[in-house]
Amino acid sequence: NLKQLYITRNSIGDGSAEMISELLSVAKLQQLCLNNNRIGNIGASILASSLSSPHGSELLALKLNSNEIADEGAMSFAKALDPFRTSSSRCGDLAEKTPKLKTLHLRANRIGLEGGMALANRLRQNDEIKCVALQENEIPEGILRRIEEICEWNNLPQSKRKSIGEKRISVIRNSKSGISPPQSTPNDGGRDSLSNRDMDVEETIASLETRDCN
Repeated sequence: NLKQLYITRNSIGDGSAEMISELLSVAKLQQLCLNNNRIGNIGASILASSLSSPHGSELLALKLNSNEIADEGAMSFAKALDPFRTSSSRCGDLAEKTPKLKTLHLRANRIGLEGGMALANRLRQNDEIKCVALQENEIPEGILRRIEEICEWNNLPQSKRKSIGEKRISVIRNSKSGISPPQSTPNDGGRDSLSNRDMDVEETIASLETRDCN
């Protein structure tokens, strides 16, 4: 069975993206690379929808670097990767499945604040996604840093996440009771500093959201 498909630098555009999405519906591809093919929002939306098809849901890595995808296309992927999506099958139809995608590359496209925020929020809900590459877009630096840190978190073992979570809860409780939070030690592996960066980035995101609404 075909597991990997690479079609790059062919300027296939949105029309061919639809044909590839049909291929995803019948072939159990695990990796699909469509870099530098002039795919825009329409093609991105079609490919995003195919991720929940019976066979498209088997895709683990999708690379769409150097295309023409903007906020609308990025938001289509954010919607498709919602871990809480529910669907029902009609008579004779196959129900949608939850995508297994772990890697999404969208470097060097036209994605801005809105698309970056949508993907960042989705990453916080879907810890099965391990890597989202968005460099060389129009996304503010704070959002990019936040996405990178969420991906770093998603790659941690569950036991490590639990340990860090308990430490953060302890810090919050101590700060509310007037007790100074513990200082990080060399054995922390830099995780306390990561928590501080998380807070800084969240403040940046909040500022951007306020500016965008004004």
